[in-house]
Amino acid sequence: MLTGHVISDLHIFASWSWAERYIDRMRAAADKADFFVLNGDIFEFRWSTLGRAEVTAHAAVDWLERFAGDHPRCTLHYVLGNHDGLVLLAERLELLAERLDNFRWYPAYVRMGHALFAHGDLFYRSRANPFERPLPATIRRHGPPLSWAYHGIHAVRGTRLAHLGSRPGRCARRIVRSLAAAPRELIEGVTDIYCGHTHVAVSDFAWDGLTFHNTGSGIRHLECNMCTLSVGVGPGDET
Repeated sequence: MLTGHVISDLHIFASWSWAERYIDRMRAAADKADFFVLNGDIFEFRWSTLGRAEVTAHAAVDWLERFAGDHPRCTLHYVLGNHDGLVLLAERLELLAERLDNFRWYPAYVRMGHALFAHGDLFYRSRANPFERPLPATIRRHGPPLSWAYHGIHAVRGTRLAHLGSRPGRCARRIVRSLAAAPRELIEGVTDIYCGHTHVAVSDFAWDGLTFHNTGSGIRHLECNMCTLSVGVGPGDET
């Protein structure tokens, strides 16, 4: 059995991210873990305070390289989300995976034993295959006026209202419908699904024979819930 952790939606480089509050806890967990899944939107490209996407991508890879380098016995798995899923970052992640033995990345999902990890945004879109993520060449970066407005919404905790519609049962039903389009061999034997995207923390929610977990968000005033789990796989058994 391998023991590890999963977290998502830290939105590092956004002005409303509180990711720094969770980094020490993540590092302490990685010190004793076999694996750590970063499950999408770990970095923010749409609202990045660093400006150009190239600068943000460079800073993101530096962050990942330091984290992986500081915890060489822990394999770091990076799953792309809708705020960091672009070609520019994917190309750099591929180079990073070539340099580091304990780093791997995935466009849309990774399965480890009974657990399926996916950011989750593709489950909420009308796609023939929710396990394929087309990577755009660019992600539109929002200008200062919209950024200021969004910053104000976060400051007054307005994002809590936007997430009232992301109830666990409603989300689980949508994910189950999306799984029907998945290849049978991909989901056969899966018992637990770990997602992000909605920013609503959920643990051990049972629905239709599956158990759902959402690690919440590192955005200010929201709950960030790093999950711990054990999976019965050996090194290299991820798909």
